[in-house]
Amino acid sequence: SEEEEQRIRQVTIERGKRYSSDWQDHLAQIDIALHTGMRKSEQFGLTWNRAHLDKGKVFLEKTKNGHSRYVFLNARAKAAFMFLKERHVQLGAPKDALVFPGGSSTQWFDNVLEEAGVHNAVWYTYRHTTASRLVMRGVHICHVQEIIGHRTLRMTFRYAHLAAGHLLEAVEKIVPKRRPFFGE
Repeated sequence: SEEEEQRIRQVTIERGKRYSSDWQDHLAQIDIALHTGMRKSEQFGLTWNRAHLDKGKVFLEKTKNGHSRYVFLNARAKAAFMFLKERHVQLGAPKDALVFPGGSSTQWFDNVLEEAGVHNAVWYTYRHTTASRLVMRGVHICHVQEIIGHRTLRMTFRYAHLAAGHLLEAVEKIVPKRRPFFGE
């Protein structure tokens, strides 16, 4: 939920200050996960030569379903990448270096979840959250499929029930605008 997300962000910042950890990197990791829907392996296996920030996308050459795909970056994800890129350039790291050189350890995240009181969540939950939010905000299910990188629409339809509020909106579109209603 949005409330849980805010608690996670707040605890990440507080823990970073308490333990001198790089909480800004952690927030960037969260934003990228939440705003792209990438799988953990896709996110943490990404190299800078695959990030085309000027075009607002990253290229995933090898995904779980065996196909390559582009991940499009909204403003929040792009800002997180730009923050990380600035650090990458400052360090003078090679162009094909990992975006997250520390690897895919999210032990810090498990600790944050516990302290924030968020239960039954793992890093992959962000992928589900991305898909759920897209559907709840009226994004067409085929677009959700492409954004998330599901090979089949059937996988994406797990989220279709979240669009129930938009179904009323959809059926209203067939109401004639010029003809009078029954009984008028």
